Amino acid sequence: MKQVCKYLLLFGITNVSLVLLLILTAQIPRSSIESNSQKSATYLDEKEALFHTVVEGQKLTTIDNYADTILLNIVYSLDVQHPLESVLLASYYKEEWQNANEAYRAAVTKHKPPNQPYTRYWHGQIIFLRPLLLFLDIRGIRWINAVVMTALLSWLGVLLIKKQQKLLLGAFIIGFISVGGVMVPWCLEYISTFILMLGVSIAALFMEDRGDEKLLPLFFTAGMLTSFFDFLTTETITLTMPLVMVLCIRQRKGVLKDFKSGFSLSIKAGALWAGAYALMWLSKWSISTLVLKTNIFKEALEQAQVRAVGDVASSLADQWIGAVFRNIALLVPFNFGKTYGEVILLILGAAFAMFCLLFLYKKKQQETWFLYLMMLIGLVPYIRYSVLSNHSYLHYFFTYRAQIVTVTVLLYAVLSSLDQKLLQKDFKKIKSCIKK
Repeated sequence: MKQVCKYLLLFGITNVSLVLLLILTAQIPRSSIESNSQKSATYLDEKEALFHTVVEGQKLTTIDNYADTILLNIVYSLDVQHPLESVLLASYYKEEWQNANEAYRAAVTKHKPPNQPYTRYWHGQIIFLRPLLLFLDIRGIRWINAVVMTALLSWLGVLLIKKQQKLLLGAFIIGFISVGGVMVPWCLEYISTFILMLGVSIAALFMEDRGDEKLLPLFFTAGMLTSFFDFLTTETITLTMPLVMVLCIRQRKGVLKDFKSGFSLSIKAGALWAGAYALMWLSKWSISTLVLKTNIFKEALEQAQVRAVGDVASSLADQWIGAVFRNIALLVPFNFGKTYGEVILLILGAAFAMFCLLFLYKKKQQETWFLYLMMLIGLVPYIRYSVLSNHSYLHYFFTYRAQIVTVTVLLYAVLSSLDQKLLQKDFKKIKSCIKK
């Protein structure tokens, strides 16, 4: 009961604090962000397509200006006179016949009142975007995102090296590249979970040796913040990547000695994260229903059903298979396959290469229980794709990035299973032969 009260108190304080931040942000006068909002709207309407692909034919390089435009439209449309109702309703201007970029430009140039509510999400990015628009337009904000993410990546890298986790760092970097991480800062919609994932991972590295009682509330808080900031993009990475890093460090130290203890920690962290995530959703809908005097639950639950089931494929089984396959097909190097057959061949090629490495250089002794534990966590994105199959099928060009944990744990499992001395010995032989 004491633990339950502690988590409920943490939830209440965090929830109230976040709502107050939204209200305070809404107090910023619209006139103060007018100039940069107009610059952003003009740029998005004239210079950028709604779904801009940086590298032709590569879906993973898509910049989702559609979602970013709506988010900026919401930020601009906040009502200073009714801040609480405004941030809960999260309305923006758009007519049925308009594209999102045209509507945003009309909202800021013709001062069109908002007419489309987007109530089911928290839209937590408002607390950063509206203040940033005082000084920067969307291009400047995207550069800020890039700087912040690079700084956090560097900090995390330094900590992993200090924790003697170079193999994990290498696997994580390759995982980051394989999911098109370099594209993330250029999409306001995508950045939140990656910033949170990096921030929570850094915090977890500082706290992993203080015991589960201090560590587990971090995962609870991460679940809350993910629900507050995210738009159903790659929400699971704020749980899976920090958890993997904690488990790897504890296993190396000898603190984590068997599958049971690692699995127990994973279940506890996952349950707390998921519980906080769900509670934040329910909190948004409950507060909105009370304040706005409208049943928000009805629309929210209808949308949840659509995200889970929908009707984008001929059958639910085809939708499930398609959701998983389409997400895998965007991972580098599988993204170079233009047909399903080519993608399957690339997957088989990668699997064969790993098999050959393990066959030639596998250690004689290996704690296989830990690798099994890692692979279980790596399966989390596919559970998500199956549960929200409609959403994952349609929005695979950003949901695929949740597989950063899958790639990381798979590579870590392979790299940590190799006999490094034998590998270095053969590499030196090859190097000397090339010189000759």
